[in-house]
Amino acid sequence: MGTIALAGGNEFRPNCITMDRQILACIPKPAPRVVILPTAAVRGSPRMAADNGVRHFTALGAQATAVMVITREDAQNPAYVQAIADADLIYLAGGEPPYLLNVLRDTPLWDAILAIPARGGILAGSSAGAMVLAAKMRARGMDGDWIDALNIVPKVVVIPHHQQSKRAAIQALQREKNLAILGIDEATACISEDLQQWTVVGAGSVTVYLKDGITRYAADRPFVLPA
Repeated sequence: MGTIALAGGNEFRPNCITMDRQILACIPKPAPRVVILPTAAVRGSPRMAADNGVRHFTALGAQATAVMVITREDAQNPAYVQAIADADLIYLAGGEPPYLLNVLRDTPLWDAILAIPARGGILAGSSAGAMVLAAKMRARGMDGDWIDALNIVPKVVVIPHHQQSKRAAIQALQREKNLAILGIDEATACISEDLQQWTVVGAGSVTVYLKDGITRYAADRPFVLPA
């Protein structure tokens, strides 16, 4: 699959600099091309999310651009598909998880996104962007129905903004679905090349919920997910 990065949200802020520098360091070339997809920010300002992402990654030395895919029709547009074709890192910004999932699933754009890690690039998602890359997610926060996500990271559920979450509620989710749950703090990410061995980067920690216990991993600590 290539490199996958799952981030906990509040992206493109000063406290994300350490995290994103380490993500960029996974690309063995100067000035890698980063493409921001602000799709999930539909209820806020996709343009603001795009501009923030471009400004953030440009300051870190990347060639950063945004592709304004907002609707499912956009995700069918050959011009938008071509615009991400040579990206080294594609970054799915946060916002509305079900909306992002509906726009991307089974589209030419999604096929083009999958080609990026397949050829050695990075597929990164923050908050909603991370949630849709997992196997399952809630349709609405912690209370909605379970729905199938894009299953890039099988047997996993992502809970972003984890520092705001209640551990007991997440344990109940884990018991309900018997899937590994990754509780990822803001300004924090976990990165993997094989979807089993992961490394934590950034300001916070990743808490892994499994049926046999809960373990918190701070920055630079690796962890392994069950096969």
